Order: sequence, then structure tokens, then C-alpha cells
Amino acid sequence: MNRNALGSILAGALAVLATSQAQALQIAFEPLPAGQTVGSPSIFTSVPVVTFSAADVGSTYGALWHLTPAQQAQAGGTSLPGTISAEADFTLRSLTADTAVFDVAIRNTTSTALQASIMSIGLGISPDAQGSYLASGGFFDGIVAGSDPQQTFPGGFKGIDVCLYAANGCSGGKIKDGLAAGGHDTLTLKLRGDFDANDDGTPENLVLSLFAIKFQTSVGSFEFPDDPLLPSVPTELPEPGGLALLGIGALALRAVRRRAAVR
Repeated sequence: MNRNALGSILAGALAVLATSQAQALQIAFEPLPAGQTVGSPSIFTSVPVVTFSAADVGSTYGALWHLTPAQQAQAGGTSLPGTISAEADFTLRSLTADTAVFDVAIRNTTSTALQASIMSIGLGISPDAQGSYLASGGFFDGIVAGSDPQQTFPGGFKGIDVCLYAANGCSGGKIKDGLAAGGHDTLTLKLRGDFDANDDGTPENLVLSLFAIKFQTSVGSFEFPDDPLLPSVPTELPEPGGLALLGIGALALRAVRRRAAVR
């Protein structure tokens, strides 16, 4: 890779990052307490926390999930025949003192060569809220509404308030009843709660967290959180600075994915 190409990557990356910082939601991947893990396989040590404000109406949080054969092998479980993956866009349509509405688009990006269906997605919500569909999806037409008691979600997740599901509740069901590899679904989620802690008629921040997903596959079920990791970059580069620049480029692309706002 020549210096001009690397320079172009860096310039583009920095421009994207500058734009994303100006418009981004508050996003953090919070580490679990020392020694704790979550998921099945139980190898995940952080969970996403996304803060929406009234100023973020029209903004989208793009959740990204993936589990590779190498990650599964790390846990010593049943071999995965390939990577299972998904994306979901959560676009804040409105936020008032007692109601939030999200348009949600879910895509199963797993290779169609694999039998792997998405069965459910679990969300932590603060302040506590009740969930319902303004428009259900073609597959995701079930909801466990919350807000108390918190829902049981497979994979050891704690603090799930609202669960969106395709079959038989949060725990899933048969592969044929879920969102199959290559498929997509859309829905509109309404959350009702007290989002006006100051009682001044103005909504405070609304926090969505965990973003747990359940897959049912031909070799078993897997549950894991939205993934904070950057896409992999090549390990062999002709110039020492190349890896760092490509890393920044990957971060920039990730930022674009995370902030993709409805314009």
C-alpha cells in the first residue's frame, strides 16, 4: 500500500470521525465487574449502553452482532460451521415526557449457507418502561413488555426489560419460526414510562442497553450482546504505519455505522 493511499485513508477517516463526533449519540461499552462474563458462549465482558435525548430524534443506533467459529472454539463448545451475524437499526422517531417511539430494522447477515435464525432481542431500558408495537414485524410480532419484573433472557443476561421475539418468547423456538439467514424485518416499538424526572414537561435522557440477541442454529442456540470490536484489519503490511491507519479507517467506518442518522 503506497503512502498516498494511506494518506487518503487517514484523511477520510479523520473527516468521518469529526462528523460522527458532532452528531453522535452517547455510546459506551461498559465492562462487566471483574471476573464476570455474559452470553453463550460465556466469553463477553462488556455490554453497550446508548443514551438518547430529545435532541437525538431522527438519529439511529446501529447494533452489530457477530459470533465467529474462533470465538466459539475459545469457549470449548460445539463447533460453529461459520460466523453468525446480524444488524439492527434503532431510529428514535419521537421522545416526549412519557413516550418514546423507535423504528427498528433487523437484518440477519449470516451466510445463507448456514441454518441460523434470529429468535429474540432483549433490551435494558432506563428509566423503566412498558413496551408495545405500533407496528409489529413480519417475524418479530411478539413482545414481553416489561417493566417489572425484569425478563428472563438466555445467556445469563440480567436487566432485560423489554424483549422482542419471533417465536415462543425470549427463550426462542424452532429455527423455521425465526428470522432466517439473509432475511430482514421492520417494526415500530413504543416505550411508555416516566421520562420526565424533573416534572418540567421536558423529557430527560432515555437509555437502551444490553442489546442481547438469541440465535437458533443447526448446532444449537447462541446468545450474545452487541459487539464493540472493530472489524479485523490485515496483519501483513508493507509499511509499519499502515496498520494504524487502517485501524483508524475501520474505526471511522464503524462510526458511520453507529451514527447513521435519518436525514
